[in-house]
Amino acid sequence: MEITEVFYPHHRNQWRDWLETHHQTKTEVWLRTFRKASGKPSLSYNDMVEECLCFGWIDSVVKKYCEESRVQRITPRRTNNTFLSELNRQRVWK
Repeated sequence: MEITEVFYPHHRNQWRDWLETHHQTKTEVWLRTFRKASGKPSLSYNDMVEECLCFGWIDSVVKKYCEESRVQRITPRRTNNTFLSELNRQRVWK
């Protein structure tokens, strides 16, 4: 699987802004996050997933990007897919 567009939000609000702007026109984005030891600002997994769910998107494949970071593929949920994990259901109701 090829890594296409990479987005590195420093804060949750930047990720939400990206989703507000692109959630209806993009088919995927690779979200870059850094290891804590890097000292670079990075979005937490929980913040990333909560924002995804607000816009009908979901996380999937994770790949190493460099020694300090990884990228995770984020895509819109399929319209006919009604399955949500119990944890994601709790996040939606939060």
